[in-house]
Amino acid sequence: MKKILYILLFFLLVACGNNNIKKAKTETNIKTSDLYVIEEMRDAYKAETRNKNGKPGENYFQNRSDFVINVKLDPETGTIYGSEKITYKNNSPDSLNKIVIKLEADIFKKGNIRDYAVNPNDLHDGMQLKKIIVNGEEITGNPERVKNGNSLMSIIMPGKIAPGYETVIEIDWSFTLNKQSFRMGNYEGNNSFVAYWYPKPAVYDDVIGWAEISYTGITEFYNDFSNYEVNVTVPKDYNIWSTGVFQYKVEIYTSDILVRINKSL
Repeated sequence: MKKILYILLFFLLVACGNNNIKKAKTETNIKTSDLYVIEEMRDAYKAETRNKNGKPGENYFQNRSDFVINVKLDPETGTIYGSEKITYKNNSPDSLNKIVIKLEADIFKKGNIRDYAVNPNDLHDGMQLKKIIVNGEEITGNPERVKNGNSLMSIIMPGKIAPGYETVIEIDWSFTLNKQSFRMGNYEGNNSFVAYWYPKPAVYDDVIGWAEISYTGITEFYNDFSNYEVNVTVPKDYNIWSTGVFQYKVEIYTSDILVRINKSL
């Protein structure tokens, strides 16, 4: 009798197990060829924001920003001072309750995570955010609205940013330029390579939402396409190398330098 009960119990368990497997296959309905595709990407295919051939889908979007940045270098102290106005456009179909801002200069902030060792003399207290204004409302130092963490800052919105709408963020900031570590810093006295120097929104995309990826050093960058108006102030005996469309050449350079600049183009 016991053997019969065990056999019946065994077949009952097998039957239940098979039913569960069939149910799971029916509910997920995933092709074997799609098993290697992450769930977020499969969702993007369904939403028609992406195509399997790599081309953008019919509903693909990119959010954008327009920047107006004023930045100044104080070579005596090695301090970069900046103020910027970011007009952020939500082109996504989602309503956003926050904007994530990247503070990549915080790779040299004391206590932050890094992929490599840096000279201890290059460590500082991070980017100093002296003023933060969102749509005319100052929220500087408000822990309910501003949340920092390892080269990322989240600005919590009082109401959601609806699809197709813009938000204006103004930030005054400064940080000390490092001297001895690679990728950016002060080299050979008065020569400075200034990179990753301004706060900017992280990408919000159709696959993962906000790309909240801390900058830790050995990292490639993922940014929105944006428009920039940048005004740089340095001592009068300094020259600036930068990408972009050069403005005010005639007002800044002498005629012989202008000839050389135009010849190089």
